[in-house]
Amino acid sequence: MNKLNTNQKRRLARAISRAASAELAARQAQLRLIRAERRVVAEEFESLRQIAIIISLPILFLLCAIFSSFWFIMIASAIIKSAR
Repeated sequence: MNKLNTNQKRRLARAISRAASAELAARQAQLRLIRAERRVVAEEFESLRQIAIIISLPILFLLCAIFSSFWFIMIASAIIKSAR
């Protein structure tokens, strides 16, 4: 087995250090990308939530009006029946 001389050891150490730095940079870039994707998804979710609120509120008011009308009709019919 060949032994490395001092210069070769230094070069090998620098190469290993550069590889480790590159790997760390790649991981950091990947984390930044994940954070950016999460931000985009959160913004899209908030937008969809606001749209759902805008759509559901008029429907809710309409249903309340319909059910309250039925309730008043039932009470009025009960009062009319009891008056006879």
